Amino acid sequence: MKENIGFGYSQMFKAHRYWGMCTRVDLFNCDRVLMKNPTILEHWVKSLVKELDMDPIGEPLIEYTGNAPHLYGYSVVQLIQTSDIVAHFCDDLGDIYIDIFSCKEYDPQQIAYWCKDYFNAHDIQWDCSLRGYGRGE
Repeated sequence: MKENIGFGYSQMFKAHRYWGMCTRVDLFNCDRVLMKNPTILEHWVKSLVKELDMDPIGEPLIEYTGNAPHLYGYSVVQLIQTSDIVAHFCDDLGDIYIDIFSCKEYDPQQIAYWCKDYFNAHDIQWDCSLRGYGRGE
C-alpha cells in the first residue's frame, strides 16, 4: 500500500480558519487477536482520546456487528467534546476502518501511524479533509 505524506494540515487548519478536521485511517492485515478483543478496543479508543489530547463524552460504545460473514466485527463509537471517533474492525480481512472528526486541531499523520502501530498493521492508507473553510475561529 502507498503511504500518504502529511501536507501541513495543522498549518492550513489555522491559516484558513477551517471548522474541523476529518481523518480517515484504513489499516490492513492487523493483529486479529487485538482487534477481536473488546477490552483491548476499549483501551485503544480511550488511549486514542488521550493521544489526541481531547475529552471523551461518556464511555465508548463497543458492539459486535455485521449481517454477513465478510462484515462481522466490532464497531466502536466514542463521542468527544469536539465531535467523534468511529471505527469498524473487519474480522474476515483483518482490516480496521477509522474515522476521526474534530473541530480541535491535531496531527492526522501522527495519529494515523499511532493507530497503525497499536494494531501491528502491515499496511496503511490515510487522508485528511479540512472542513468548513473560513468558518472556524
